[in-house]
Amino acid sequence: MEYNVFIDSLIKEGRREDASKIFDGMLTLSKEPDICTYNSMILGLCSIGKLEEAHRLFDSVTDKGLKHDEYSFNPLINGYCKTSRVDDIIQLSKEMQKKGLKPDEITYNTLIDGLCKAGKVRKAQSMLAEMQSYGVCPSMFTYNVLVNGLCKAGNIEKARNYFFEIPNKGLVEDVVTYNTMINGLLKEGMFIEAEKLIIEMKNKGCIPNASTYDTIIRRAYLLKNDVTRALEFLKERRGRNLSLNDSTKSLLASFLSADQLKHLDFPKT
Repeated sequence: MEYNVFIDSLIKEGRREDASKIFDGMLTLSKEPDICTYNSMILGLCSIGKLEEAHRLFDSVTDKGLKHDEYSFNPLINGYCKTSRVDDIIQLSKEMQKKGLKPDEITYNTLIDGLCKAGKVRKAQSMLAEMQSYGVCPSMFTYNVLVNGLCKAGNIEKARNYFFEIPNKGLVEDVVTYNTMINGLLKEGMFIEAEKLIIEMKNKGCIPNASTYDTIIRRAYLLKNDVTRALEFLKERRGRNLSLNDSTKSLLASFLSADQLKHLDFPKT
């Protein structure tokens, strides 16, 4: 137990080499590590990108007569998701279930996020369905990731279906959800629907942030040469004391005079 606490502390402090020395020392002294020790080491290796070494350590667990738990799988799944190794992600999720382990919300969110980032949105949708069938409730993170993945894949109608499903799950859309959906609609040229969503967002008390305004000003109005509406949102943005990023400033400079830009008087970034 003392070894576990020590190794875990070293991992959290980023001292992974020291943790490895303690772990190897345990084996030399015939102090058998338990599953918690292995999990800490697997997490540490995954956090520095040593996925192959982490997987070898993962595989050695059963050779020592120990059983994996959920915490054994999550770091590896997360590591493979970050590197878009879809086959490994799916294989681990199947292995987890074969061992009778129930993926938790963190596991499913990691899987769905990784699959979406790898462009495997259909598989991510299947993972959400599986998640719900096992009684694991999706969170706003789950929906945000999936809506974003669908919008990037150009499947705006499916993204909207999930967006409209959110309140039925007892969840409340956040600024990330709205920004993602508004951006997706504007990319598809659905300006009226995007404007309706902006109004809904405000009516529900979800305060637009700098990213919201950037998206609206650039995609909805400046690219349509609707400078009047762009200026309305610029003034609203200024009223919220939100700064402008360089790309929006550059685009504004091609539509507005230097005097107009000066009078906007935005806070510095």
